[in-house]
Amino acid sequence: MAKIITPKGSYELDTCHILNLFRPDRNKPRQHPDNKKRQREYLGRLRRLGIFVGAVVYVSKVVLDEAKKARVGEDEIRTIHEELGTVKVVAGYSTTTEEDADAVVMETRHDKLHEPDNIILAVAKHRGRDLCTCDVDLADVAPAEGVQAINPDRTFGSQGCLYVESGNGCLGTRPGKAAGYSDAPAANRRRRLPRRRCPSTSSPRYRLVPGRPAPGKGTGA
Repeated sequence: MAKIITPKGSYELDTCHILNLFRPDRNKPRQHPDNKKRQREYLGRLRRLGIFVGAVVYVSKVVLDEAKKARVGEDEIRTIHEELGTVKVVAGYSTTTEEDADAVVMETRHDKLHEPDNIILAVAKHRGRDLCTCDVDLADVAPAEGVQAINPDRTFGSQGCLYVESGNGCLGTRPGKAAGYSDAPAANRRRRLPRRRCPSTSSPRYRLVPGRPAPGKGTGA
């Protein structure tokens, strides 16, 4: 099943999304080949989706503090989102008393929700923004709180027409896999056609005949 989504053009960013941009695997250095590869894949996916083109993105103090633990700075976050087409990056603001209180209530309401994700969700809810997150549990809980979550790993299409694969076997959900990778059981995956072999001179069909050129070869005239 596919669900069509219409972005609002303003995104509350989650820590998971930011780490995917800079350091997908915290257990490895930022310059590790695996991190650089996954970073390129994620950036390429965001550019294809175009979700940040003309948008405003928001990064709360909670998310900035988490990013700093992975040695990702505010200036880097601003720069990379500007390169992705955002018109404005608002960062470093604190949560309100109402948002903190609602975050506590939401954590008791959803088993999958824990701090600081509950705070990030509360901010998106109270300020009327879409939530950009790669955290599958957080993305699943968000709609129950009236927040539209956009998980780039599960989102397809382009800026004008975006849709999310839902149900078992969601596409692109495994870490490090490019969008379009299927986690569905093998029986449900689209069958791939066998690769066709190129004709070769060793094939009986293309046996050389005296005076006739080999396949793909000119006569030399």
